Amino acid sequence: MPSEKEVWDRANTELKPEQFIRQLKIIDAPIKACEDAVKDALKAKFTRLRWGRNGISKYACMAYLDDVEKIYTDVRMTATPVENKSDSEKRDIGREIYGTCMGRAGDVKFNGQSLVDRNIGRGVLHQFADGEREVGWHPDWRSLI
Repeated sequence: MPSEKEVWDRANTELKPEQFIRQLKIIDAPIKACEDAVKDALKAKFTRLRWGRNGISKYACMAYLDDVEKIYTDVRMTATPVENKSDSEKRDIGREIYGTCMGRAGDVKFNGQSLVDRNIGRGVLHQFADGEREVGWHPDWRSLI
């Protein structure tokens, strides 16, 4: 059975993973986290498409997306300062930011209602980390992608 590093190396060269997966690799997230991220991102994508098909207000959708993004913004603002931190410490900070955001994203309400599937908010954050909005886990994610 290949090691986790061998799986990552092969995935990076052969599959050209999405940006949100590359971001998880930068913070040394386990493969299980990447598998969950893909599932959550797909759930969010299909949910957002269904909202559009069902005629749900564009403004309600945008408000929800903004609320999810606010979680990221708030967590980043309170994260440990990264000045004079080693790359290892920055990866730790990135994992902390990621974990906190994933934990809170399921609590975001849509149009005042809790969503049945808490993974939608997590998936939206992965979509943002894929380039839809400026979201990244590692403090230096822009230069490392």
